[in-house]
Amino acid sequence: MRRIIISPHFADAVLSCGGIIWEAVKKGVPVEIWTVCAGYPEAAGLSELATRIHAQWRTGDVFEAVDLRRAEDRAAAAEVGASVRHFSTPDCIYHTDSSGTYL
Repeated sequence: MRRIIISPHFADAVLSCGGIIWEAVKKGVPVEIWTVCAGYPEAAGLSELATRIHAQWRTGDVFEAVDLRRAEDRAAAAEVGASVRHFSTPDCIYHTDSSGTYL
């Protein structure tokens, strides 16, 4: 048997139920964290909000930012003994409507 933890965003699973994950792994149960909003955005541009957040992350490159966040997610999961699977939905700061306007 294995446990699959659905995480909406990077590190959410470890921050919200790291103890549960740790206990399962200690009992020999493999745990996978499926991070849903871990994809690359379709457009390389940034909204005003994303620009501010990227400044805090010290990167203006959207693809580098996602790579950094994915690495952080893997590192957080490793701390509690879990593995990760990253899905392709971009995080909300990159979402646009059908006309390309940032939401």
